Amino acid sequence: MSRLIKKAAYQAVLQQEEGLKILDEIFKTLDPARPQDRISIEQARDLISKAGEQFKDSMDWMAGIFEE
Repeated sequence: MSRLIKKAAYQAVLQQEEGLKILDEIFKTLDPARPQDRISIEQARDLISKAGEQFKDSMDWMAGIFEE
């Protein structure tokens, strides 16, 4: 596997991990035992959008690998 492909694959994984971290942040705010950690719907939408961008970037990296 070429070095460029390895770097692209690694970057894709990093992007996915970032997206999962963002989703984990959102899920933590849904704990009914911790109402002080709740976030607004707007904040949740922004975080979901940010996670979606991370996953899209990951897919772009993966698409680049297959084009190689």
